[in-house]
Amino acid sequence: KTAAPHCFKSLPEYIQKSEARKRWNIRFSTPEKYQESVKGYYRLIYGVDVVVGKIVDALKELRFDDNTIIIFTGDKGFYLGEHGLAGKWFMHEESIRTPLIIYDPRLQASSRGKRRQEIALNVDIAPTILDFAEIDIPEQMQGRSLRGLVYGKDEEWRDDFFYEHLFENAEIPKSEGVRTERWKYIRYIEQDPVDEELYDLQNDPYEEHNVAMIKDNGEILNKMRKRWNELRESLR
Repeated sequence: KTAAPHCFKSLPEYIQKSEARKRWNIRFSTPEKYQESVKGYYRLIYGVDVVVGKIVDALKELRFDDNTIIIFTGDKGFYLGEHGLAGKWFMHEESIRTPLIIYDPRLQASSRGKRRQEIALNVDIAPTILDFAEIDIPEQMQGRSLRGLVYGKDEEWRDDFFYEHLFENAEIPKSEGVRTERWKYIRYIEQDPVDEELYDLQNDPYEEHNVAMIKDNGEILNKMRKRWNELRESLR
């Protein structure tokens, strides 16, 4: 939906000229390039699916399948032309959302196939593995074990998280932000003055409308700024 000129033109000029746009030109700027790139991407996904199937078959052959937990995830999202961009560096949903599937063969059939709505992060993976292995989780780990959620327990859980992309590259603007269940705040920290984006994901799930400059959103904008600063300072 957002792979449209008006969505791209709504972005700041420095993002329009960034590495993400250069790669868009390579991959998606013509119908032929788009078809080649997207088909190749989905072939890759299919290839991963085939390999996972082979791993499961091997576990069955070794008779380990009834006692092996499988965690399937990825390291990043990936634009497929959304917002007129390519790559993975900015905070749009296409860039930051990753798959996460946890399969425990010991779960009863009635408890399988559940989808939880809590915010899970990549920093949760290591604590989860340690917890399933019944190994103490070091206090310095940032994440939390997802084991209780897998087993259907109701737990007090995070309702937001801090995002940062600080990779040193002159053509990839550095950014930080906060994502809650409803709101997303993005801050391009090297701009002077600082540039901000605010999206209401409940009413604008495709992030087409930056509402940071709308006067009525001043209260939520200040709240998100404050939370950004709190999380940022807590991680230093």
